[in-house]
Amino acid sequence: MKDKEGDMPDQLVNITHRLEPDGSDYNYASSSKGAKVVAHNKEAKGACNILGKDHDKYLRNPCSVGEKYVVIELSEETLVDAVIEHYSSNFEAFNLSGSLSYPTETWPKLGNVVAADVKHGQVFKLPEPKWVRYLKLDVLSHYGSEFYCTMSIVEVYGVDVMERMLEDLFVTSSDEEPNSTVLTSSNQMLVQLMK
Repeated sequence: MKDKEGDMPDQLVNITHRLEPDGSDYNYASSSKGAKVVAHNKEAKGACNILGKDHDKYLRNPCSVGEKYVVIELSEETLVDAVIEHYSSNFEAFNLSGSLSYPTETWPKLGNVVAADVKHGQVFKLPEPKWVRYLKLDVLSHYGSEFYCTMSIVEVYGVDVMERMLEDLFVTSSDEEPNSTVLTSSNQMLVQLMK
């Protein structure tokens, strides 16, 4: 994903999110798309609730527990660039890690985020988009002195492999001559794939 100098290639800096038919961003952490919670700390209750849209169901953890975490299997391998957290009661600092396989001993870090002490959705843009299939969210701290720490919904946005290939194909094709044989054969192949 990085070039020899270690800089991000230009095409990865501003990725275009996959969209739903209604124009909204495609959530790779939605249970309706096949995402699931594959692990969490033993004290956590209702961990799978964070993958749904029901604001009355939530993940609940005693705030006093030392290691609070959840591992989400995304619906597809995804170039993740944004994570949205909705309606947490008092979680403050999170560590986000990702992996292409699970179980794994190593969780490459995606970023540390600090949530504001508010009860509405918050967007956390990753400093560097990464390809992951599994997302691990470690809760490091919380606000206040409540007994339970709760979270309603986690959403993950980015682009999947197929969308990325199509985007690369169209970007590459637009740089070529309109009468190019390569462009014609690429378009024909794309039409055949879509049938």
